[in-house]
Amino acid sequence: AVTINDFGKGQAIYVATFSSMEFYSIIIKLALRRAGVKPLLVASREVEAVERKNDRHRYLFVLNRGPVSEDIKVPGEFTDMITGRRIIDNLKLEHKGVAILKK
Repeated sequence: AVTINDFGKGQAIYVATFSSMEFYSIIIKLALRRAGVKPLLVASREVEAVERKNDRHRYLFVLNRGPVSEDIKVPGEFTDMITGRRIIDNLKLEHKGVAILKK
């Protein structure tokens, strides 16, 4: 069974079943959508991105944990703090590659 209940200012989703990874993936996507969480980047599951902001800059820490290089769509123009390259809309990150993007 899956139930969704209002709780304070949010909601709680209770899952009381053993199921497939596909089922849990659907539930997690539902929870993220209901909470208004959107991805930072357009990339495969192998790419991890974390955002940090201050009053002047936005930073994206991007890791490619996958076995092959990845073409990653980024929102706009950034500077790669490691290489100094200007990144506009697309970042190619090698296998096990890391980028720190600053806007």
